[in-house]
Amino acid sequence: MIARKLMPRVSTFLGLVLMAAFTAAPSQAQQQSVPQSTPDLEQETLETFAQAYLEIGEIRTDIQSRLQSTQDQQEANRIQQEANSEMQEVLEGHEISGQEYQQITQVLNNDPEQRQEFEEIVDELREDEEGASR
Repeated sequence: MIARKLMPRVSTFLGLVLMAAFTAAPSQAQQQSVPQSTPDLEQETLETFAQAYLEIGEIRTDIQSRLQSTQDQQEANRIQQEANSEMQEVLEGHEISGQEYQQITQVLNNDPEQRQEFEEIVDELREDEEGASR
C-alpha cells in the first residue's frame, strides 16, 4: 500500500532527473553555478511546468516503446529527433525555454518543499486526467 502511494512520487522525481537529459545542455558560457538558496517558483510557473512535464512524459513513454520495437539505428535516430522536436513544441506551447525547463528542474531537485508542491500539482493534474477519461 505504501509502495503504491510512493511510486508516483519516486517516478516524478526520477522523471525530473531524466527530463533534464532531453533538453539541450547549455554551453559552458551559459552554465551558471548553483545559487546558495534556490529561488521560490511562483504557483503559476509550477502549474505550467507540471503540465509541460506530463506532456513530455507521455512523449518519453511513447519514444521508449518505439525505440524498443526497432533494430535499425537510423530509424532510432529519426524517432529520437522526432521526439526532441515534439518536446520542444510542448515547451514552446507552454512558453518555457529549454534553459528555463532545466533551471526549474534544478530548483525542484534541490528544494524539497518546492518539489513537494510540484508533486501535489502533478498528482492533481493526473487525477483530473483520470476523471476526464472516465
